Order: sequence, then structure tokens, then C-alpha cells
Amino acid sequence: MRSFRTQFSQLRVRWKPSFGLKAVLTFLLFLCGGLVDVGIFSAADESGTAAQVTSFQPVATLYQKSTHAGQSSSSDDKAARDWYNSGVRLMQQNKIQEAIESFEAALLFKPDWAEAHHAVALLSLRRDDRKRAKAEFQKVIQLDPAFLDAYNNLGALLAKDGNLQDATTHFLNVLGRDAAHIQARVNLALVLGEQRDFEGAISLLRDGIRLDPGRADLHVLLGEQMNESEKFNEALDSFRKALEMNPRIAGAHRGIGTALLAQGRSAAAAAEFRAELSNDPQDGRAWYWLGKISGQAGKDAEAAECFKQALARSPGDALAQVEIGQSYQRLQRLPEAERSFRAALRINPDLTEALYGLANLLRARGEAEEAKSHLDRVQRFRQADSEAGRSPSLNTQGLELLEQGRPAEAVSKFREALAANPKFAAAAHNLGLSLARVGKTEEAIEAFRNATRLQPTFAAAHEGLGQLLKQMGDPTADEELQKAKILKQVLPQPQP
Repeated sequence: MRSFRTQFSQLRVRWKPSFGLKAVLTFLLFLCGGLVDVGIFSAADESGTAAQVTSFQPVATLYQKSTHAGQSSSSDDKAARDWYNSGVRLMQQNKIQEAIESFEAALLFKPDWAEAHHAVALLSLRRDDRKRAKAEFQKVIQLDPAFLDAYNNLGALLAKDGNLQDATTHFLNVLGRDAAHIQARVNLALVLGEQRDFEGAISLLRDGIRLDPGRADLHVLLGEQMNESEKFNEALDSFRKALEMNPRIAGAHRGIGTALLAQGRSAAAAAEFRAELSNDPQDGRAWYWLGKISGQAGKDAEAAECFKQALARSPGDALAQVEIGQSYQRLQRLPEAERSFRAALRINPDLTEALYGLANLLRARGEAEEAKSHLDRVQRFRQADSEAGRSPSLNTQGLELLEQGRPAEAVSKFREALAANPKFAAAAHNLGLSLARVGKTEEAIEAFRNATRLQPTFAAAHEGLGQLLKQMGDPTADEELQKAKILKQVLPQPQP
């Protein structure tokens, strides 16, 4: 069954609440639209409905001149404020380029105005100019290290670009200063979900709900993580709670549908997917699941149309392409099936379902050489998966040797575990412990660094790294120890 994961389609980006000279306006913006469509924002309206929007949603008034003593009243400040307020009005009218130009004009008069840089960063995201957005967020942090939303927003951008390690660092930076910062908790939860640490994600989302019980969208996110961890009844409760709070909340009917489908209740699931589409016809995942249900019922033409609807809303969805190919294959529309499988492989060259489907088509028409090349790749992937399955046992053997006071032998077992599965963070951490015990400090540091790269929320790995760096007099030791401290405070930690 296809993954329920939302990945980073819902990473949150916020405007910083302001006061005094910074009392401009507060925005709450959500990055959404999937890994490909990064520059689309959605926001919660007054009823709490998450919806696609075409402009920033203000929840405060325009800048008002501060009465704080000592504030400058120079002509440059006035010009900066005028251009800034012009930018705000243009944002409200969805005139993105003109708004950017107004904020840039404000910065000509007041180059160190963090809020204006932050506005340019968010507007740059709207234009999918990630390079500039990143530079502007970094400028905000340089100008105002207390601007927590800039850390959060930069972290969201980095996470959507696949840089989970640095993204986690920024989210932890926020939580270390403000443990009640809900958006950083939510974003960190989504990072954990991407790493398949669903229990950690669930814990953070529950904390978010305790901090703000009125947010229906958090119940939707919680339900999605519960679906991922196959806690389907709990997921249903969470989605239904969201609907009680807001009958039009995005994603809730879809989430109920995925849980019901996993329980074999196809008819009821289809009704939920249709209810989701009545709220939001652009929900590609609801179309995808309707396609799966139609295919299971033998309605291949109908399934293909549903998958095409899903693909139209998410052109980078390789799995939807595969499903279209399989539907056409059953319908004996073989040229169209081949085009779909090849399109899927252009998106993801390692997608085994596409490789296998294409190989079968080629073999059936006598193109044995190309078919064999695809089947050989499938076989290599299966062998790698089988080899990776050995790593937990090797890790356990290494732990037993470590407990018996045989760290040198443990090193060998942990190296074997990592050779079998190079993404096994626990084995990397345990290798660091073993190397440290045999006095190979530099190798141990690299092993701990590897563990933190593989699993940025692994507190024990950050702690081990920090302790060794401290022994070496490395000034970055305190940063690693601080990360470990924050992680222990906000997350349940797995056993290595």
C-alpha cells in the first residue's frame, strides 16, 4: 500500500509577531503543496479551515508609529515605513513582484530592518526563489538573533530541500528559546515523520494540541502520523475530532478514508475521499486513493482517470504514473502503459514497480536485452533490501559484545551492520561508543557525526559527539550538547 506520509507538504512558515517599532503585522503562513510545489502557501482562516490562498493573510493592522521614547523620526525612517506599508498593501492584493520592490525600497532607507528582510524572504518563496529566500532568512537571523520565526522558516525551507540535519538544528534553536513555539514543534514532528519516527512525531503533535487545543489542523496532522504507524482506530478518532472542530478542515476526510481503506472498508473509504474532493477538488491524494479502490474493483479505465487526476495535481508523483501504467497494461493499451512507466522512471529511476512493469512489457514484445537490464536492477534492489535486513541482528550482537567488555570486537559488528545498511543511525552511534572505548577518538567523532546526519533528532548521538569534541577542545562541543539537552526535553528518545 502506498505510504500515507505527507512528507513536507505541510511544513509551517510563520511571520514573526511584532511589537513597538516592530509592530507591523503578524502573518501565519503554511508551506504546502508537496515536495515539488514548494512556493504555494496556505493559511488558516477565521474558522480554522486550511485552504490554498493566493495572498498573505493579515491578522494585525498596518504599521503604526511607535511612541517609544528615543525612537528616530528621521525622514529616512518615514520613507522606510511608507515603502513597507506599501509592500503590505501590495501583498494583500497578491501583487508579489511589486510588493518585493516596495520592501526593497524600504531597505534602501533602513538596510537593517529585519521585518522587511523577512517579508522579502517569504515573498521570494512565493516566487519559488529559494536561493534568495534562504539568504534573506539568514540576513534576518544575523540582524536579529531573537527573531525565532526566521529560524523556523529557514528550517522549513531546508527541510523541503531535503536538508533535515540543518533544518532540525533551526527547529531546536527555536524550541531551546521558546518551548511553547507550536510551529517549530509541528515542523520537527514532520521531520520525524519523514525519518519514520512516528512515535516521536505523535508525541510532539500531542504537545502542540495541549498548547493550543483549538487547532483542528493539528488533529489532522496527528491522525496522519497515526495512520503511518498503523494505529488506525486512534487515527480515526483524531480525524473525527478535527471535523467536530471544523467540518471543512482540509485532509480530515481523506485521512479517515485512508484508515478505513487499510481496514478493508473500501466503500466507506471511497465516500470519505469523495467528501474530501467536495471540499477541495485539487486534493491529489484523494484522487489517488479513489484510483486504488477502482482498480481493486476491476474498473481499470475509471482507475486510470483517477490516477491522471492525481498526477495533474502533483506532476512529480512517480507512483501515480506507475498506477496509470499498470491500469493501461490491464486494459491492453500497451503503448500508453510504456509511456507511463518511462515517465515514472524519469521522476524516480530506482522505482522498482516502474522497472518491473516496463520490463514485462518489453519482454512480451521480444526486447529481451533492455528488459533484462531493468530486471537486473530490480534484483539488485531486492538483494540490498535483504542485506539491510541483517543489520538489526548485527547491531544486537555488537551491543552484547560491548556489554561483555569486548569493544574491539563490537567495532567489527557495528561496521558490518553499517555495511549492510548504511542508513542505520543506531549502529553508527554504537560504533562511536565502541571506538571511543578503544581510544580511537577521531574515528568515534566521525561515527557520532554520521549518526547525527542519519538521524538529526538522536539525542544520544549529539551528546556523545559533544562530549568527545569537548575533550578535544573543539568550540562546537557546546552546540552539540545543547541540542542533546533540548531533544531530551521535547522528545522520547529511542534506545540505541
